[in-house]
Amino acid sequence: MAGNATNINVVTIWATNGWATNGPTYDWGVLYNAALIRQTNSGAFRSGANGSLINRSSGIYEFLGDGGDLAAACMNYGLIRKSSGTGTSTISGVFTNYGGTIEVDSGQLILSSSDYLQGSGALNIRLGGLNTGEFGQFNVSNNVSLSGPLNVNLAQGYVPALNSQFQILSCGSLSGIFSSTNVPSGFSVAYTSTGVCLVVTATLSSPAGPFAGGNMITITAGTLGDGSDITNVTVGGVSAPIMGQGTNWVTIMVPATGSAGVKDIVIQSASIGDTTFFGAYTVNPIGQIVGVNPSSVGYFGGYSVVITGTNLG
Repeated sequence: MAGNATNINVVTIWATNGWATNGPTYDWGVLYNAALIRQTNSGAFRSGANGSLINRSSGIYEFLGDGGDLAAACMNYGLIRKSSGTGTSTISGVFTNYGGTIEVDSGQLILSSSDYLQGSGALNIRLGGLNTGEFGQFNVSNNVSLSGPLNVNLAQGYVPALNSQFQILSCGSLSGIFSSTNVPSGFSVAYTSTGVCLVVTATLSSPAGPFAGGNMITITAGTLGDGSDITNVTVGGVSAPIMGQGTNWVTIMVPATGSAGVKDIVIQSASIGDTTFFGAYTVNPIGQIVGVNPSSVGYFGGYSVVITGTNLG
């Protein structure tokens, strides 16, 4: 294939054996992806010396399954995603990231021949289990520079155990940190010189609650005290009444923090000191009633009334 072209629909690259093992080759010119390119099985998409792929901001390059190789020179402004498979998919061509997003839902996406400069693009990871392939991993052979957001979500029904660890990024060397970390409640983000690891440091019986507070939650983590010496717990800097405690748990009544959003929880004990869980709890915005139907009823009651609004639960 040669010449400039733009994909505005869906292109599927499928190759498993014979000549097709090498997959299609874009010899000359630029292939602009403005929609969706799906790569299945173990084929490779290649470019010649004068060919390249530009994944536009609206473009998605998706690895379905394992074994695929994006071997073409690629400039990424959009999304490159490994959406399935518990094995590996590879980007072996010259790769330049221009604020594009990388997403790994399962298995390993390997960047084997280029540095990864995150820019303003996100790194999206899904966690579905502790075994290899059950959670997304982005493995970069060379250097990584972080500067954009990290977004982590859990597969439906998956609840990781306390102290579970997930190596979500590995690289030759690491610089920078994520601009924001949107991770499930109770997770902490640990940086090393060669990667990033997620650790489940605490579990909350409920990770979010009403603006006014007054709800009870139980925080379970590693050793928090000796079973009776937790003296103070704060949510967003506001002290919470302690309703019960043990060596690795404490139950509190959540106070009114005065503002909505993500809050740190700090547990203070005589034996351990301060234990901080960053961004562990979310205070929902204040509720608003926008409609009552019917607006009036008879004196004796017994009628159904529908109240509508926002953040009522």
